[in-house]
Amino acid sequence: MSLPTPASTPASTPPDRAYVRPRTIRLLGWAVHVVGLYLLVAGSAYAIGAATQAPATVRVPVVVTAATPGAEAGGFATTDRNQRLDDVVLPGEGNWVTARDDAATFTLSSWGSTRLEQFLSRGDRAVLGLAAAVVFFLLQPVLTSLAGPRPFARRNARRFAAMAVTVLLAAVLHPLLPSLASGMVLDRLGHPGSLAVPDLQLHLLPVAAVVAALLLLAEAFRQAERLDHEVEGLV
Repeated sequence: MSLPTPASTPASTPPDRAYVRPRTIRLLGWAVHVVGLYLLVAGSAYAIGAATQAPATVRVPVVVTAATPGAEAGGFATTDRNQRLDDVVLPGEGNWVTARDDAATFTLSSWGSTRLEQFLSRGDRAVLGLAAAVVFFLLQPVLTSLAGPRPFARRNARRFAAMAVTVLLAAVLHPLLPSLASGMVLDRLGHPGSLAVPDLQLHLLPVAAVVAALLLLAEAFRQAERLDHEVEGLV
């Protein structure tokens, strides 16, 4: 005697549980907005505060090419931080060179700075702070939309693309501004032959990785937004 075959039942679907609750996402978005405001104010105030100190001592990166006549070029590689290089002869009073941690570049301290020199000397940190603020401001509406019922219905793809552009611009401007300050200070000192402006150091590999990741997110959100728009048109 065969047992009756039970009626087929639909396969049970696993519960749809969010990895992060919408309330947590909104709270994170609020925190990102607050941090962005802080970075915006701090980044601007850091450079503007330096400009208000002029005329005073400005500190810029330089490369020591030679010291007194007869000294070998590049012969001052040292890792003793804040050690003055007495063999480097500079015109005027209140000008001296000290060693830095990396031993490849040195710090030129020069009295009688201009406001622009002071501003550009701290421009690298100001650029990083402002760029981080822009990224955080762009990220906040993305988080807000993820907490809503339709996370791909807005223009999040453009926001991720704008983040990528911001990171790229910050990577270029970050080392450029202190180099401009170095050139201005050396020009004010009459271009001493023992010093030169250091070459720009662009960390291309990590920057390219971050930009590529942001562009991939932009493309993923663009495709999701397109599908969301098509589904909306079918309803």
